[in-house]
Amino acid sequence: LFRDLYTSRFMGAQISKAQLAQIKELFDKLDSNGDGSISQEELTRVFPMSKQHAKEFLDRHDLDSDNSIDFNEFLVLIKENFLSKFNSLDVNKDGVLDRDELKAFMGGNEKEADRLMASMDRDNNGVISFEEFIVGRFVLLGMLPRKH
Repeated sequence: LFRDLYTSRFMGAQISKAQLAQIKELFDKLDSNGDGSISQEELTRVFPMSKQHAKEFLDRHDLDSDNSIDFNEFLVLIKENFLSKFNSLDVNKDGVLDRDELKAFMGGNEKEADRLMASMDRDNNGVISFEEFIVGRFVLLGMLPRKH
């Protein structure tokens, strides 16, 4: 399944090979014990959330009710919450969000575009990758700490 996803449409949204690789890399970081799924314990270790919040998160995103999120469930979560928005913001379709794309999204407001770039561009290379976008959204939702 992993290899075939980038060559087709994933739940109605086009996913590139690079995006799929970034999603897999993020999943592997969250799956700290490497067992192929993200448990409630792993969620509470990575995200500053209570056990109750982690349980509620699992209840929403654990599609097969095995008390963990496997890679396929993680893909659904990412698609539903991140992929369409990122692709719509990536106007030039180069796989990253640059300052001009953020500025257009912010209605021409340069200060807001710069603030967003500063908060999401974790490697300070002047663009926001898909993985940085996902992490940035988690930060905005208060599920990950702000970058240092």
